[in-house]
Amino acid sequence: MLPDPLHPAVVHLPMALAVVIPALALETGKDEEDRVERVVSGDLIEAHEEAAERFLLLGGIGLLAYRHAAASAYLNDTAAINSASVIRHSDDDD
Repeated sequence: MLPDPLHPAVVHLPMALAVVIPALALETGKDEEDRVERVVSGDLIEAHEEAAERFLLLGGIGLLAYRHAAASAYLNDTAAINSASVIRHSDDDD
């Protein structure tokens, strides 16, 4: 069964998950660090944690870029609609 409307599930949900999942992964990784240090080198754990932090940062940057693009598109559409309305009303005055 597909959601209706489909657009939010295809676009918005993955964008949210791109930030939430890395944050949860980072948090759960920190919770398990002491346990894993018994069998994995501390240097490898540190490198893994740094990679997770970079991934989280990039996900956040991607989300901000998406929001900026969406806001710009909305503002441009609104400006175009307002311009068309002004032009239409000025034609009515003639």
